[in-house]
Amino acid sequence: MFRTFIVLLIAIFALQCSRTPHTDSETKSIELIQIDTVLLEQGAQLFGKFYEHMRISQNGSYWLFNERIRNQVFVFNSDGSFHSVIGKRGRGPDEILTVSSFDINKNNEVAIFDGSQRMIKIFTLDGRLISSNNILENADFSLVPHYLRWYKGQLAGTIIDLESRFEPYKSRLLALINDDGSTDTAFGKFDPFSKQDHRETFVSLLALDEENNVAYTNLQSSPYFQIYDMEHFERILYGGKITESFNKPSQEVTPQTSLSKIMLLVEDTSVFAHIFLTDEYFIQHMQILTKEWFETSDYTAKGNVLVFYDRETNEFIKEIKLEGITPLAAQKGKIYAVENFNPDQFTIGIYEISTNTE
Repeated sequence: MFRTFIVLLIAIFALQCSRTPHTDSETKSIELIQIDTVLLEQGAQLFGKFYEHMRISQNGSYWLFNERIRNQVFVFNSDGSFHSVIGKRGRGPDEILTVSSFDINKNNEVAIFDGSQRMIKIFTLDGRLISSNNILENADFSLVPHYLRWYKGQLAGTIIDLESRFEPYKSRLLALINDDGSTDTAFGKFDPFSKQDHRETFVSLLALDEENNVAYTNLQSSPYFQIYDMEHFERILYGGKITESFNKPSQEVTPQTSLSKIMLLVEDTSVFAHIFLTDEYFIQHMQILTKEWFETSDYTAKGNVLVFYDRETNEFIKEIKLEGITPLAAQKGKIYAVENFNPDQFTIGIYEISTNTE
């Protein structure tokens, strides 16, 4: 399975693209200034590592993580103290086999997409089950794991049309899903960057702005992004550019390519792990797949880059190469990044995005 993922990932990077990028912004200078460090309380129940996903409640009081071993969602207060665990392993109504995606809404309700059971389960912050429903039972598309998000009482996610799974550029991109698992709204188009490869390259990142009714999507291996109007279900913009740190393989990879050759071809290429929104910026989190990247499970030792765009003009501003930290979330002008992945010393650094106008 890991080999298949790498093949698909590498294949996207082999693409060529002819669009004209936006002009770089010359008016803003950005830097990250650390303002706090928070050590998460280990607690008696935590013994595994967290996945590279973090969700923050709208008021900033609660931080949520997915624990790798037991597939549970751990909730912490913003001072690092332990709050609760959501879910337990199993097939019962309040049990979970796989936390494929999770999110928290303004009412502090936590939605978990159990990809193994194809179910959406909604819990209170203290772990009490609110509802449990099968998802998209009669739909002609599948929900892509990892990027389910609350949106105005519904859930939004990136999708792949079943008939387009081998030609994703023909697929719709987004769906709105009711909390009972049904849907009547699917729209959008895949990044055309995927068309030139003709492989199953269908993982798209998602970030939502409820106040301005927009969705940002970013194919995981593409430097380009799309903006959608969530009221009229129309694309507003296809933007972005190939920045200095973005690299793709020098040769095309096929399913028959040996694993040893895949590892050579992937070295020093790029993938996008997250996208973030603040009031001022659209931010791509890029990871550089160096040799060291594959030799360590410590994400802070991997190459991480933040790519900033101005949300008002959609112009590229700058890249910031990070040392020793891995960004997981952004909220209210701050970046939240892991400084230590050790379960006994799991530490979150909080960084303010400082802007100077030149």
